[in-house]
Amino acid sequence: MVLAGASVSTLLAQVLRVEEAVVVAKETDPRRFSEPHLAIDPRNANHFLAAVWTASTSQDENQARHCVSFVSDNGGMSWSRHDFALADCYDAQVAILSDGQAVFVALAALPDLRPDRQDWLVVFHSNDGVCLGWTVS
Repeated sequence: MVLAGASVSTLLAQVLRVEEAVVVAKETDPRRFSEPHLAIDPRNANHFLAAVWTASTSQDENQARHCVSFVSDNGGMSWSRHDFALADCYDAQVAILSDGQAVFVALAALPDLRPDRQDWLVVFHSNDGVCLGWTVS
């Protein structure tokens, strides 16, 4: 690799430490977690927030998709799960802001919202500092 115009003394690198694998959660057949997304608290490197959506591996196209978030406050050694009460939820993403607030964003169907469609952009907000309490924004 060649780095033009950079001296070795000005290059900084992050150190990546790999620990033993931890099972965050399991789904049962025919469901599988899909498209995991991870955010790390900029104020606390041991505070993780993850989001996934569950997809069916069966041929039944009527199986609803669900969104889930997971939070860890000990660097991923243990996790707490939150299942969102959204119909047909997918493409979940999360972020932790610089002040510790968190957002969860996904596409989903919302009960009683018209027109009836499966791709409303839904945003939930958590300001409890630990990403356990979510409110619709």
